[in-house]
Amino acid sequence: MKVKTAEALVLVIVSITLLIYQIKQISFYRLREKQAYSTELKSSYYRTSVESKLELARIRHYFLYSDFNSSFKLYENTLELNPVYLQAWISLTDLLIDNRLDNEARKILFYLDRITGLSLKELWDISIAALRLNEVDLAVRNIALFCRGEPFYEWNRAYYILEKLDNGMELFIKYADDQSIVNYFKYTISADSYDHTLHLWNYINKSDMDISNELVLDYVDYLISHNNLDKAYSIWSGLYTVEGKERDNHIWNGGFESDIINKGFDWRVKNVSGVDVNIEDETQFSGKNSLKITFDGEENINYGNVSVVIPIKGGSNYVFEYAYRSSNITTGSGLYIELSCIDSSKSLVKTDMILGNNNWKKQKMIFNLNNDCSGILLALRRDSINKLDSKIKGAIWLDDFKLMESH
Repeated sequence: MKVKTAEALVLVIVSITLLIYQIKQISFYRLREKQAYSTELKSSYYRTSVESKLELARIRHYFLYSDFNSSFKLYENTLELNPVYLQAWISLTDLLIDNRLDNEARKILFYLDRITGLSLKELWDISIAALRLNEVDLAVRNIALFCRGEPFYEWNRAYYILEKLDNGMELFIKYADDQSIVNYFKYTISADSYDHTLHLWNYINKSDMDISNELVLDYVDYLISHNNLDKAYSIWSGLYTVEGKERDNHIWNGGFESDIINKGFDWRVKNVSGVDVNIEDETQFSGKNSLKITFDGEENINYGNVSVVIPIKGGSNYVFEYAYRSSNITTGSGLYIELSCIDSSKSLVKTDMILGNNNWKKQKMIFNLNNDCSGILLALRRDSINKLDSKIKGAIWLDDFKLMESH
């Protein structure tokens, strides 16, 4: 009973507040009319009166839900003062739609669409009204114009609507400029709209649009996350070429001769407390560089933060080899390399554990890859342990990674 009483009291307070507001608005109109003695005052009155009348009409329409005739009359009064007041026309269109007068609303909508010089806000409002009337083509055409002029932080709400329409993407491509299409492509990646990303990429690629390498790499990563390694690698190969004998090696940048990109089919290094990873040129097995990983001895770490995705075909025998060096690895649980199937996480290869001090050595293994594996994840790993010497300390150097078909 107390709850109902409280709710009733709140409604009364809200109603009284809105009533007072309306009275103030009406009083304000009358006061302004009495003060309109000069040309300057008349101009000021004209602007203020029109805006205030529209505000009052909207309050009646959207908040008080008064009868249709009274709301319509207020919009009509506003438009008598300013027949080209677009916001009043748009609100009147909403009123007609709310009262299922769709044909009348369409007439106004098409009239507004013919008016040039619409602002971004009006483009957006007309788009929403068009969607309510199922005029999708008109809506998307205005959304395309909106996206062309609106700052980037407003794009998402437009692209969100496109994703909800059956043919929103196709219509948007028809009307939008190149940059807006690229921005929409970027949105579909972040929204995980897989089919739309494929379609948009094909369109962008075919149309030879200007697109940054960073966004292309984001798309390659996105395809990898969906296990579409074939398409991902075909795009990757368009950005990076492999020359000479390295063409037979399925591991990209296996000797760490190039800076790590941290995307695509290059190495991935994730920062983690107690571990420092960097390319260095002071010691190497071959070439100019190696990868050095240093552990500070403060963590009992479960490590797997250096990895690379390898696109590969199943049904063949492969030779895997790499070189390593270590210094003072002071724990009973050392480091090892694991190769696992990217589709199922099934382990394919685990190398011997690296412990203590070692000059440069090579490990080599031969294994068979089944047809049900579309790619491999190679990772440097270390398992945490429940022993006194659990905190790993020391350094390891890696170099000369190769994965090739066994003939």
